[in-house]
Amino acid sequence: MMNDIILSGKQETALDFLENKKSVKQVLYGGSAGPGKTTLGCIWQIERRLDYPGTRGFIGRRTLKDLKDTTLMTFIELEQTFYSNEGITYDFQKNRINFPNGSLIYLGYTAYAPTDHKYTRIGGLEITDAFVDEASESPEDAINILSSRIRYKLINGMQKMLLCTNPTIGWMKNKWIKDLQGKPIILPEHQVYVPALIDDNPDKEFVKVYKAGLELLPLADRQRLLHGDWDYIQNDSPFITEFNEEKQVGDFIIDEAYPLWLTFDFNIDPCTCLLFQEKRDGVYFLKEVQVRGGTEKLCQELKLYMSHKNAIFVTGDRSGNSGSTSAGIDDRSLITDYTIIKKELRLNDFAFKHNKNANKQLEYSRRLVNYAFRNTNICFDRSMVQTIQDIKNAKVDENEKLVKDRQTYKLDCFDAMRYGINAIFPKGINDIDRKRIMHN
Repeated sequence: MMNDIILSGKQETALDFLENKKSVKQVLYGGSAGPGKTTLGCIWQIERRLDYPGTRGFIGRRTLKDLKDTTLMTFIELEQTFYSNEGITYDFQKNRINFPNGSLIYLGYTAYAPTDHKYTRIGGLEITDAFVDEASESPEDAINILSSRIRYKLINGMQKMLLCTNPTIGWMKNKWIKDLQGKPIILPEHQVYVPALIDDNPDKEFVKVYKAGLELLPLADRQRLLHGDWDYIQNDSPFITEFNEEKQVGDFIIDEAYPLWLTFDFNIDPCTCLLFQEKRDGVYFLKEVQVRGGTEKLCQELKLYMSHKNAIFVTGDRSGNSGSTSAGIDDRSLITDYTIIKKELRLNDFAFKHNKNANKQLEYSRRLVNYAFRNTNICFDRSMVQTIQDIKNAKVDENEKLVKDRQTYKLDCFDAMRYGINAIFPKGINDIDRKRIMHN
């Protein structure tokens, strides 16, 4: 029957991986809204069940309601249009689709449930293959457990799972698209991502109408659903309200005529340093350096910049004066992150600026940073992908407190930036006003 259905080139590519490439076990398909994600998954499941008697598929989504209100509606429409003579029946009490040749499809939900925190409802299945719609809404654990159940009457000995989704922030982006530092993921051999946009849909009249509706969406939704942009930003309560990417992001290099500042945020994964300079016409953030493993390992990367011909200054998180992330005792003295920096980068005491006292209160820091962004030329080199992303993502709650989530938004570059601005304007807004008047 598939010969009667017009597929896009991207859908055919995904099907080729699912049917012919033995090394590929998981295919992620999608991007924008409208490239035929659900259609692809439903057709794949129907054709497999018809062609291979006695096999068992699985179609899932986060909740059964979502599955039945959306994915299943597409399935039924396709079945009635192209497969109405095949004798396919529906058992909604058992949540199964039955085929006359003994094949069946389980309908299931993937959301976390406190009464089933180990996903035993999925772990008890024996299936041939699986399709999960809007897979990024599903917990990673559910997808992993479902994958482990693909072992029943494997077709040509191949385990196959199709995941379809629009871009979202969360585990799927971090495991399939970009890591938390914004670096592209190099997928293992058993996984393939097939990006698809609405323009890939072969139904051009549908594309025209649907695209017109997507064009009316707010910016973040347009980025995600129209352009398939995994780096979309949706922040209704930004910590920094004065950031203007068009004006503040450009191409900048380290200037030997000015001191070089290093501002740190200390963690094991990652440990972070931003390099910046204060010049007559503003403050320029030039490099971001992040490594896993702590301060000493980070310093090995920073030695590349120690040949700077002007002064080098260090600031950052005040917690660096406590026991370090690789804490210990050296000659009866407590090892701190700053003593590691001093030793590894061969700096003297004069290099360390405004890092002795407690960190500024977040409310104060927010006022100061926004005032600096509004009244001073604060710029970022476009290579600082994670810093720029952090600035966009940093948000406050209803009490105007910074929202932090180490799993999703670590904000290490953001914190290092704040510490740097606090350091070069130690007297706060008065310093900004004084320097602005002096340089005008």
